[in-house]
Amino acid sequence: MILHVEFRADAERWRVRVPETGFIRDEPNRMAYNTRGAVVSIGEYRHEVGTELARVVPIYDATSFDPAGTAGSVQFYCSLAHKDVRRGLAHALDLFDRFDLTLELPGYSEIASGLRGEFERYLNAIEYVRSYSINGSARK
Repeated sequence: MILHVEFRADAERWRVRVPETGFIRDEPNRMAYNTRGAVVSIGEYRHEVGTELARVVPIYDATSFDPAGTAGSVQFYCSLAHKDVRRGLAHALDLFDRFDLTLELPGYSEIASGLRGEFERYLNAIEYVRSYSINGSARK
């Protein structure tokens, strides 16, 4: 099955939608890291993140773009969406599932080309990604 995963970012929100499954997330545009640099929260705080909270940053922001963090969030939400597809023994068919990603990232073209290239390498490395487009421009 091909899953079309749509990501839309703005200053306040990070939205994810998969039309084929009805999967929808509309989260705050934020990630929290602990003092060791590990992500402890993406979007809404789902549980107590403890006293080790070191910093909170946007999932996507063109002025302070973090290719690894944004790509990690894309991978996280793809994984969540993929879990909703099949139950039980039907998971054997997971090997045939692929993602077509559509990302709407305001200001992406103004980000330094080296950072954009790094981000796109991360996207290429996400398991099951067949293709992706960023702001309407196909990349894979």
